[in-house]
Amino acid sequence: MHPPFVIGDNKLVVLVEHQSTVNPNMPLRFLEYIARLYETILSEKPIYTTRIVEIPTPEFIVLYNGATYMPDEKILKLSDMFNV
Repeated sequence: MHPPFVIGDNKLVVLVEHQSTVNPNMPLRFLEYIARLYETILSEKPIYTTRIVEIPTPEFIVLYNGATYMPDEKILKLSDMFNV
């Protein structure tokens, strides 16, 4: 995994993924990606302590060019995937 980079207001650019098919599971996939990345970033920081460990804010982007219509922007939420 390549090291992440931080831009602007402590924004962590995690992943820009290109797809030609619609995938409603992207929030879950991004959760897996960011968890692995945070493990790498925090590998030497004590997380079992009374002090808060600051982490950069992730930003996830999917670029889509498939045949199925999709609006120019669409927000996919991990919370929509929970079986409630």
